Amino acid sequence: MRFLGICLLGLGLAVSAAAGEIKAIVNDTPISAFDVDARAKMMLFQRSGTVGKLTRSLRQEALEDLVDERLKMQEADKRRRGRNCRSVGEPGTPKRLARGRISGFTEKEQNPL
Repeated sequence: MRFLGICLLGLGLAVSAAAGEIKAIVNDTPISAFDVDARAKMMLFQRSGTVGKLTRSLRQEALEDLVDERLKMQEADKRRRGRNCRSVGEPGTPKRLARGRISGFTEKEQNPL
């Protein structure tokens, strides 16, 4: 029984190692073989309505798609962080409203005690 458990554990590690194989790295973010296969299966299902055999060209297309997606997401994150770091009054950022120009938003503004 113990031998069987060790064999199954070894089999599981072999499968997870194959799925965890890194196919590409996009700015320190890995894309695994599992990610590529999942995207390829999704693309195949969207095109044909069934999941069949994955071809090398479909996997390559899925990898390119994932790389493009990661680059776009990283660029969006970079721009979002840059926007949050700007100070008020810089070009492209909203101006701060003077106190009292907007009233009635909070009870504290209505009753300044």
